Amino acid sequence: MINEQLVSKNNKLKSLAFVFCGGRNLRMNSFSRIPKQLLKINNIPIIETIIQNLEKTEQITKIVLVVGYRWKKFEYLTKKYKNIVLLKNKNYTVELKGDFFKKIKLFWKKKQNCFLINGDMLMPENYFLKNNDKSFVSGFMYNNEKKTEIVSLKINQAKEVIDAAVVDQQNVIRMGEFAMLEDEFMEKIFTLIDLNDPMIKNNLLYKVIINLSVKLNHSLKLQLEKWIGMADIDSPEDIIWIRKKWQN
Repeated sequence: MINEQLVSKNNKLKSLAFVFCGGRNLRMNSFSRIPKQLLKINNIPIIETIIQNLEKTEQITKIVLVVGYRWKKFEYLTKKYKNIVLLKNKNYTVELKGDFFKKIKLFWKKKQNCFLINGDMLMPENYFLKNNDKSFVSGFMYNNEKKTEIVSLKINQAKEVIDAAVVDQQNVIRMGEFAMLEDEFMEKIFTLIDLNDPMIKNNLLYKVIINLSVKLNHSLKLQLEKWIGMADIDSPEDIIWIRKKWQN
């Protein structure tokens, strides 16, 4: 029987939110003096927009910022907002997915769902309020408004995500910037999966999650969002373009 203290008023399990902020900004050039998550759009740092939306989401009780590059610049957030924890990733120069899941395990407990969120995601509205208790990944119909390399999602007739591939084309379902994994799935990952598997260590994080869901026969739904012009920021051109698009 589930402990009632772990269930919110709307009967949703309490959740952890992991926000990835540890990259080195290698493609940001002149903008790289600060982590790109701290760059401002409409005078608000990108990461603070995400945090503010997470705080409005009742079932999320702790926000873990996975930091690495210039991590001290994120410390002010732990004083400005409640329930913020910094998880320092000393190996931020190398992406090791197995190590990432091991770090999640330090915070995760049974009967907790888990949000995984890219820290450079632009949010014109609070997408987290739409979720339910079932595992999903976010996506949207990509209309090629700004040409970029994208991760395309493949779904089955039940609208479950079954594969992801890096492509460059129009009119596809693009991988969004966050996912929610229910506690049952997290428990399977930690008890049944070899986190030293090279496929896990050397693959795209969300592709790893999708592959694990298929391997473990766990339903991973697609949550479609509206096209927002730019889902993430990877270059100075992205910053210039999005500031024009999002100007007040």
